[in-house]
Amino acid sequence: MDTQTKSSDFQRVLEDIEALPIDDQMLLIQVIRQRLIQHRRSEIFAQVAEAREAYRTGDVRRGTVEELPVHFQDDESHQQEVAERRKHALEVARTIARLLREEFGATRVVAFGSLTDDAWFGARSDIDLAAWGIPDDQFYRAVATATGLSPVFEVDLVDAASCRRGVHEAIERDGIEL
Repeated sequence: MDTQTKSSDFQRVLEDIEALPIDDQMLLIQVIRQRLIQHRRSEIFAQVAEAREAYRTGDVRRGTVEELPVHFQDDESHQQEVAERRKHALEVARTIARLLREEFGATRVVAFGSLTDDAWFGARSDIDLAAWGIPDDQFYRAVATATGLSPVFEVDLVDAASCRRGVHEAIERDGIEL
């Protein structure tokens, strides 16, 4: 499914939700929140089961927290996988930035957080984006659209005009213009 189709599907769903009575909208939020919590619990359960199996079969590395980065530095295939993942994350971020400009009037979009530095980006990194110029009444639609575009990455979108001062400073200092 292409970006345009996903975007129009999202728009249609959002319009249907807005047509519901406010009590039904609140109930829907609670249902979705509970489903997301259950989904995350299932993911964690699967990760724990995977870790236990790795431990049982001896497919683990032992050491201190301080030694952990050294293990990964020696693992070329892991480094290559993370580099490919970061490249893909940047492509997704650029696609989202283009969509935010075209459909929501964003005047500026900046990637920040782990995506901005090879040393910070890891196998579980997400995509953090800050946007300027999206009208207040469109911002949550923009968030819904941005977060729904990638099945691979979790996407966080912040309104640069209203985020905390420290976050804003980090965005300006370390961010990548998209």
